[in-house]
Amino acid sequence: MDNTTNFSDLGNSTPGTMVLSTSERVGVSVMYLVILILSIGGNGGLIVAVTRSKSLQTRDNAFVVCLSVANLMTGLSLPWSVVGLLSSEGWPLTTEVPCQLAGHCLIISFGANLYSLAGIAINRVLIIVASPSTYQEWWTPAKVAVMVTVAWVLPFLTVLIPPLLSVGTVGYDENDHTCSFVGRDQNGHGYQLALTMVFYPIPIVSIIVSYVVIFVTIQHNFRHQKKQCAAAPSQPCDFSWGAGRESRKSHVKRQELHITLNLFINVCVVFLLNLPYGIALVLPDHHRVVLFSSLVFLMHSFVHPILYGFRHPQFNRAFRRMLHLTRGPRSPIGSAQQHSLQIPSITQL
Repeated sequence: MDNTTNFSDLGNSTPGTMVLSTSERVGVSVMYLVILILSIGGNGGLIVAVTRSKSLQTRDNAFVVCLSVANLMTGLSLPWSVVGLLSSEGWPLTTEVPCQLAGHCLIISFGANLYSLAGIAINRVLIIVASPSTYQEWWTPAKVAVMVTVAWVLPFLTVLIPPLLSVGTVGYDENDHTCSFVGRDQNGHGYQLALTMVFYPIPIVSIIVSYVVIFVTIQHNFRHQKKQCAAAPSQPCDFSWGAGRESRKSHVKRQELHITLNLFINVCVVFLLNLPYGIALVLPDHHRVVLFSSLVFLMHSFVHPILYGFRHPQFNRAFRRMLHLTRGPRSPIGSAQQHSLQIPSITQL
């Protein structure tokens, strides 16, 4: 059976139908496998680093681990799509259950990824802007557990409920040969639109507002301290974090500013990779755009551990120790215990 497509015939295909050539299907399969390997290696390594380092086992890193689990889940859902892409006779197995499970896992992990990024942003704004008492009140282990649960339950319900109401399905798509959305009719578009509306607005607004507040606070503090230094040039300048009445009373170091910028870059990169796919989902009859933009979207599953592993000082040290690139004792358990009783500085983000 010749799967090579004559692209002059694509314009004659029925609306909502997409035909892939053999080379395209092989190319997409190879990309999926590369993403799978990088996702398992990067996110698996980050999770292992947290389990091995007591200093990383803090409630501030709860959403970092949550994000890595979501990314790992994304990568592990790809092999079944590769099976579908490389099969010339449709879905090769007698049951579509593996493909359906993979499709559900892929979409749920996507939503959990975005809500985890929002959780990280909220954590940063509480640490930098809020008073110590406010931070202790809002970022308790119980409340963090509730937020992490919501980050997973909300995508799960959004993926599961519409098909139960006969609005879209998830499984093997005979048009693009992957395990994801099924159906090019109005119900299918309604399902994609529902996912887009639940997955994007809340995390995007939360992240934008959080980082705007963070950088406005930083700018305000520097201006305030600069005026104090100018008013009393003979006195040493103590540039400190804080907002309102209470100050962090910790020196602003170059490393701290570097970490803040790194976290912002991490969020920007992930959202830039997610944005084309999110836009493609709401475009009518642009299914090729959806498939190929998904390759860009899936890259977020390994970008996060790379940014943390190479640019974040604490995770960088943990990765290097795991790979035996540096010598030295592990972080003491007491540091984690002390951290749980004190407001963490920005270097612990």
